[in-house]
Amino acid sequence: MAVLALREVQIGPDYTVKIEQLEKSILNTVKAEYVSGETLTSYNFQTVDSFNQVIKETVTNLNGAIEEKTKYMRFTNRGLEIGEVNAPIKLVMKNDRIAFVTSDNSEPMWITANMIHINELEVKEKFKFGGMTVTINSQGIGVIR
Repeated sequence: MAVLALREVQIGPDYTVKIEQLEKSILNTVKAEYVSGETLTSYNFQTVDSFNQVIKETVTNLNGAIEEKTKYMRFTNRGLEIGEVNAPIKLVMKNDRIAFVTSDNSEPMWITANMIHINELEVKEKFKFGGMTVTINSQGIGVIR
């Protein structure tokens, strides 16, 4: 088994002077060539301050965009939902069904298998089905033609 002995070597005054000169030379080179005469510490702080300013500006710009972007499309267990935040109704699509879903999760209208299902229907002027047309006159009475 090898045993290493601890040994201290004292650096002579010649080497100490050379190390100090080399340290000053490195600092002067960094000052002159890399940070335009500023100390490296102040340059680092300027970089951090600039970076922080960019982040603040970006977040400020995003706040407006985030508040304005309220429409969405997302996949849920019900299917593809298309809607707008706080809107009273949204569209939900599956492979075999398209439905309008209200905020209380009821479906006032949906389409399945070539059939449109509507819980309530309000016609303002006229509607057609088959070969017949129903129009609404000024008294609100429907006329079939």
